[in-house]
Amino acid sequence: MLLLVVSAIWICVAFPRSEEPPVLPAATAAHVERGRYLFEHVLACHDCHSKRDWRFYAGPVVPGTEGGGAWVADRTVPAWSANITQHALGSWTDGEILRAMTAGVLRDGSAVHPLMPWDSYRNLTFEDARSVVAYVRTLPAVDSNPPRGRSIRPKEFLIVRILGRLLPKPYVPPPLVPERDPVAWGKYLATVAECGICHGEDLGGGRQVDVPGTGQTALSANLTPHPNARISGWSEENFVAVFRSFASMSEKPVPARENTPMPWLRYASMSERDLRALYAYLRTLPPVTRSAAGAEEQ
Repeated sequence: MLLLVVSAIWICVAFPRSEEPPVLPAATAAHVERGRYLFEHVLACHDCHSKRDWRFYAGPVVPGTEGGGAWVADRTVPAWSANITQHALGSWTDGEILRAMTAGVLRDGSAVHPLMPWDSYRNLTFEDARSVVAYVRTLPAVDSNPPRGRSIRPKEFLIVRILGRLLPKPYVPPPLVPERDPVAWGKYLATVAECGICHGEDLGGGRQVDVPGTGQTALSANLTPHPNARISGWSEENFVAVFRSFASMSEKPVPARENTPMPWLRYASMSERDLRALYAYLRTLPPVTRSAAGAEEQ
């Protein structure tokens, strides 16, 4: 028992590993626009950091709550997402925001909650990461203060407060990805968009995923070229058309059992080049036999 206590104290003192936040060059209008696209349609940041209306398909964002934080009802370690508008981040430097997003370390040196997918965002190129920061700076202030401290169960305390401190690691910007190579570009997009969180590291699907606010779960789809996979037989044109078809679904009321955690409303506005690159990358994956196609897959 004493060893456990000493180990916990050592972890709390020695971790998380951190470096000084970088000093970012001044952002341009092009950085802001690139950041907007990534934030809203690739990383889908609003889907965790804003309140959602789950009476409607795919839970559109409640107007006026964009970036103000929300309850993320993950079945393992539920948590409040942070307010990332200027109401909360006005005194942060751009480098501190970038460090939190890509290295998992907050301004005060503590670890970001493990639900925040910084480990995916660390794969962003430096230009893309700073572009997201530039766009975050433009979000209108939302007057909300989601609680960081709360009563948590022993398992959550161990995961979040102690073991969670071991996870952060300094951000090392990856090399530039050749946009002219659709497979490489598609892999980059799938990585930073965290497709593996729901669809598995091999994108073979079959995971039960919560549909927030509904008490329902959905089965994530198999995205590999297996004959029984959800996208088996889809042409590139079909793939793009399916994504585009969800652009107007935010106004469709649905019963909870028919709702989906898949961020269709965000991805529907991805560029055609990016959707085609995703398709090209998915076609190169090894086929995975896990989940069969079915109406319950999302």
